[in-house]
Amino acid sequence: MDYTLSSNHLLMGISRATLPGEQDHGSFQKNTLRYGNPDNVNKTLSCYSILHDDGLDKAMNVLVYKLAVGPNDSLLVKTNSDYTVEITKIQG
Repeated sequence: MDYTLSSNHLLMGISRATLPGEQDHGSFQKNTLRYGNPDNVNKTLSCYSILHDDGLDKAMNVLVYKLAVGPNDSLLVKTNSDYTVEITKIQG
């Protein structure tokens, strides 16, 4: 499973290895990704955000690996401004 949001300067995503029959719910809007775990099982996710600007010598690359998500938990991944990323876990 992979939810990806990309533009000319921003790449954001949530991914995980899935088994047959498992479900994931996700959506995105502007610079925000939303993920929900409707299954009654624990899951392990990776969240990432990469930002670059061709005209500047700055870049950002953030990876959160092995993020545990329980049954009915949700994630909210936002990039509110340049070079910041916010990952919020909402427990079900």
